[in-house]
Amino acid sequence: PGKGVRDFPASGLGIDAQWARGAWSAEGEWQHFRFDLPELITSPSENAGYAQVRRILSPRTFVAIRTSAQRFGRIEDSSGETANTYEAPQYINEFSLGYRFSREELLKLGFNWTTRSAWYADDRFWPAAHGYGLQLQLVTSFTAFSKALR
Repeated sequence: PGKGVRDFPASGLGIDAQWARGAWSAEGEWQHFRFDLPELITSPSENAGYAQVRRILSPRTFVAIRTSAQRFGRIEDSSGETANTYEAPQYINEFSLGYRFSREELLKLGFNWTTRSAWYADDRFWPAAHGYGLQLQLVTSFTAFSKALR
């Protein structure tokens, strides 16, 4: 009561890197976020990151592999309840094949597998979970929208 959104700030920090040489390229990113919330002495935090390696096979095709991870921090509320993490760590791996129809259109076929680790934190248990997926993406640009926003 008597508090607004501005009384609970959030903060973030991140870094990214890219490298390329010939037909090979690599990129990655790491981010850390903290969210102040009502009734919490130690607020939730999250670390997330990914790394990707890509190989160009021809001017129109490429293959890529990517791995991503999310880990969550400790929390404590005003009643003294604590948990070493508020969510189980999650990991996603993806293998993709891409084909460029033109400079503005890309078709990607990808296979991904997700792992949510089993995690035990202060009498709370999350069972491990695995997921698999096949995806087909058409990535395109709408030049009319980009011109309208200028």
